[in-house]
Order: sequence, then structure tokens, then C-alpha cells
Amino acid sequence: MVVDDHEMGISHVIRGEDHIANTPKQIAMQRALNFNVPTYAHLPLILNPDRSKLSKRYAETSLLAYRGKYLPEAVINFMAFLGWHPKEEKDVMTAEELIKEFDLERVQKAGAVFNEEKLKWLNAEHMKRKQDQVIQTTAQGILENYSGVTPEKAHSTAELIFSRMKTLDDYNELAKPILELLFYEPELLIWKNTNKSIAKAHLGAVKKIINELEPLDLNRAEEAIMAYANTEGRGEVLWPLRVALSGERDSQGPFELMKVLGKDETLRRINIAINKL
Repeated sequence: MVVDDHEMGISHVIRGEDHIANTPKQIAMQRALNFNVPTYAHLPLILNPDRSKLSKRYAETSLLAYRGKYLPEAVINFMAFLGWHPKEEKDVMTAEELIKEFDLERVQKAGAVFNEEKLKWLNAEHMKRKQDQVIQTTAQGILENYSGVTPEKAHSTAELIFSRMKTLDDYNELAKPILELLFYEPELLIWKNTNKSIAKAHLGAVKKIINELEPLDLNRAEEAIMAYANTEGRGEVLWPLRVALSGERDSQGPFELMKVLGKDETLRRINIAINKL
């Protein structure tokens, strides 16, 4: 290694702290051979969440799985922050910013924990910077994975789920309940201490409001439904409507869903909910 470094003209050796013990021996050999001694720097080890040493097998498997899941910018940002931090308090940085600001003096001594939740957060932040591109890519993925979906429907679905995406492949899970109504239990339609008959009555009233709008004007529909909800109780009206449209406990708002679903699909899902009750 000493001879190889000399022949390649290596000026800096930056490696893990587990090589510190080798460094004095290599420097002694370089001096004995009258070689130039490179500048050595040792980085803290990358640790698992339980603070054990990150194994090569774990890293290799994970990095291969990250293709198509995380933006390259996010991975670079995340890896740079494992054991280093900039002068200013900021987390989201481009490769150019990292190159400009990197300084070995700011490398920390403690081991850096490989926290994938932090990577997901960084990825979501970088996705916001490339929103149009990510939405376009997401729409293309929807078209390839769901039959019978028009390009317009795929794009509107991608726009709707974008704010909830943390990784590039999150659309698989987020788009499914919008494009395919999933099974859900009737009890999910019931708001807090109300009952099935109340939920059914409110869904019937909302259905009547939507039916009377031809063609469906979302602004007028929202105005009319909110007027009814403000009288009868927002939770009592909007909760069963949202669940009827999404089939989920947690989802986008009912009016956002109506915009993507359209009038016919909105009424179909409301009818399914009413029949469940």
C-alpha cells in the first residue's frame, strides 16, 4: 500500500478511524523509503441505529435498494452529513454547496448513526426542489402500473399525492386508493360518537348536492357541502365523505379527492358507502 500510494502520487488519505492503528507504521515505512508522507485524516465510523458498526453487507444491500427510491442529490446530502456538518445550521444542501463548504476540521469524532428516517426527510426536501420533474416521473410510473388510467388522470393523481411522498416509489401505496377503491369496514365511516344512520343520512345529503350540479363545479360543490357541514357538524359530514372517497382513515381532503375522481366516480363511491351502512 505504501509503494502504491507513492507511485500514484497520493497526497491525502481519508479513511475510517479503524485504520488509525495502521497509520504510524505506514508513515515510518514512507520515511524509511524517503517517500513523501501524505496527509492523513480519519473519519468516524458509520453506525447502525443500535450504534453497532455498520456492516458492508448491510450497506451494499441498502444502496442497491435505494435506486429508484431516493434522489441522487438526497443520498449525497445524507452521506456527507454522516460525521460532518457545515458552519451554518442547515441540512438541505446541493453537491455544489457541499463541495464548497466541506472542511475536514468540521468532521466530528463521534460515530455517525445511519438514520434512514433522516434520509427520507432529506429526500422529500430535495423532491420539493424538483417538484415538476418528480410529478412527471410519478405520473409515468402510474401509467405503467395501472391499466385504464388516462395521462390526465395519472398527472392529477401524481399532483395530489406529491405532498405526502417521501420517496420516489411512495406513489405505489399512495395512488392505489385513489385509482382503486379498497375494501374498508363500514364502521370506518362513522364519526366519533355518531352512528351508521347519521353517517348514511349525511352521505345521502351530500350525494343530493352533487347530483344537482350539472356539470360538476367543484367550487360550487365545496361551497354547498361546507354550508351543509357548518350546519350539521363538520366532522359528522366531512369524515364519512372523505372515507367514502378514499376508503382510508388518513387521506387527502374530500374536495381534493373529488377533483381527481370526477363526478361519476365520486357518486359511485358515495353509493358504495351508503350501501355499506
